[in-house]
Amino acid sequence: MEENPRFPGCEDLAESAKEKEKCAKELFLEFINLNLEYPEDARYQSIQGWVLVRFVVEKNGTLTDLELVRDIGNGCGEEALRLVDLMNVLDIRWIPGKQRGIPVRVQYNLPISFKLER
Repeated sequence: MEENPRFPGCEDLAESAKEKEKCAKELFLEFINLNLEYPEDARYQSIQGWVLVRFVVEKNGTLTDLELVRDIGNGCGEEALRLVDLMNVLDIRWIPGKQRGIPVRVQYNLPISFKLER
């Protein structure tokens, strides 16, 4: 595809596509940091690591086919899926990927880090 899907919020910027993508990544990280709830059981057992969620960004910007690809256990995978689904619940529509200017469905892999602060 010629244009990757991206988190919304940077469409009105006059900068290049590369700068819009960078801005979208920053907003997406902010969304994750604000909404991620470290599972209490994982915190208690000092579980840390990466969880991988796969989903499809549809032509209309909704997220479908949520799938947990890699889990570290103790509720972290479920929390990662909840976080991705929260975007649908809040009606946050991604900017879809495009091929020749036409929106297309795109599979997206999202690694989410669970790291305890010391």
